[in-house]
Amino acid sequence: MIIGVGVAGLQAIATAKRLGAIVEATDPRPETKEQAESLGAKFLQVEGVEIKQGTGGYAAEQSDEYKNAQAELLAKAFKNADAIITTALIPYRPAPKTISAEHVRSMKPGSVIVDLAAERGGNCELTEPGKTVVKEGVTLVGDLNWPSTVGVHASEMYSRNVLNILLDSLTKEGELKWDYKDDIVDGAMVCHQGEVHHPKVRELMGLPPLQKAEPKAAEPAKQEPAPQATGSQAEPAKAAEQPKADASTTPATAGEAAADDYAKKPDGYEKKE
Repeated sequence: MIIGVGVAGLQAIATAKRLGAIVEATDPRPETKEQAESLGAKFLQVEGVEIKQGTGGYAAEQSDEYKNAQAELLAKAFKNADAIITTALIPYRPAPKTISAEHVRSMKPGSVIVDLAAERGGNCELTEPGKTVVKEGVTLVGDLNWPSTVGVHASEMYSRNVLNILLDSLTKEGELKWDYKDDIVDGAMVCHQGEVHHPKVRELMGLPPLQKAEPKAAEPAKQEPAPQATGSQAEPAKAAEQPKADASTTPATAGEAAADDYAKKPDGYEKKE
């Protein structure tokens, strides 16, 4: 049984399936259902109650109604489980309690609970952080700092993540330019240019929310001047630029030319001298 279908939970499902286990998994985030089933796990989903959505891909603290429905759903699965791996965490909060003492008492003797959330208090009510204990015939593993147990691989993964962030932030000229439109950069940056950037750190320090600059409006595209015509190509252009004759002042017929010989007088027309 896997509780929490994040990175660790998905890895636990894949490993258990390779070992030939029948795997069940649960998570309040609906989008994890397809991910768990793609690895061969049966997904146990709480239905009929409101599910709160978290941010940044993490689960949110759920209501008491949800917790009661989840406990009822998982009770049967816990009775049949030989091993439970719990990975459920909520950012900046204690780990949610998904396995009660009553659940532990209902499990088969010799079963094992590996509580990967022990560092935040554990997902099991009976977990003792930093210790491996046996209670109600069930072994509860509450080790802390699990990455240290696989130091080489943890260091390789961490260094690769740091390298990828740095390479992604390099310009073509080889200069670092942090782009806060990138969710990874925006969520990982604590301080920059003398300013505390991370919202949770600002909250803990009693600082007001950081005002982010509004995106600038795009400037209208500049019209490029048309190329100058040269040589024979300029002649038609010049001809086109010649002003048209005004029919009211320029005679176009013999009759109009004769009429031009007269000057207009206030009392009529008189032939020019």
